Amino acid sequence: MQRKEGETEMADLDRREFLKQVASTGFGTKLLGKAQTVDGQTSFPIPQVVLGKTGIKVSLVGLGTGVRGWMRQSNHTRMGYPAFERLVKHAYERGINFFDTADLYGTHAFLCDALKGIPREKFVIQTKIWFMPQGLPEVVTDAKAAVDRFRKELDTDYIDIVLLHCTMRFQSHNGAIAVVDYHCWLRLKVASQRSLRKLGRAMGFSSQRTLKVIYFASLSL
Repeated sequence: MQRKEGETEMADLDRREFLKQVASTGFGTKLLGKAQTVDGQTSFPIPQVVLGKTGIKVSLVGLGTGVRGWMRQSNHTRMGYPAFERLVKHAYERGINFFDTADLYGTHAFLCDALKGIPREKFVIQTKIWFMPQGLPEVVTDAKAAVDRFRKELDTDYIDIVLLHCTMRFQSHNGAIAVVDYHCWLRLKVASQRSLRKLGRAMGFSSQRTLKVIYFASLSL
């Protein structure tokens, strides 16, 4: 398809040029703030927002660690410790304080090493419990034991956010919407939730079917 003279498509813009153009508008300045120089490169400070009703303040952009995550491995673990640490520090120095990890990804120890030397209150860790029958060498059925292990792997007294990982498949259970692996959910339910609230600041679901999960949570929690 031919373009009109002077027309510019997003595909033609590299990342820096795009950010410069966005920042030149009123909206861009409000969203990104004034440009700053880090390691000789121009970047834009990332604003912080309050995450829902949790009261937890996080950067508008977070850093995930689970590309192709499975069986406690991911593309991030395959980078090796030095490259992973450079990635995390690069993000933190540019204003990202929200780091997402999971038992499934195998990145707890990697993130722990990368964040050493940074005061604990300066960053937010979100991790996830994988309770499905495939994905890990073992089946996780005790949420409290899992979170205790996570805290040791992350070398932290508390975890900011704990999610049940990949609650995506649903069916009817006694007239209500429920997770297909309902027996796993029952094992993780009441007692474990109370324990989680003592060890983490917030808990919830990780899902690609948000509306169904919210409805399910309203019925079950």
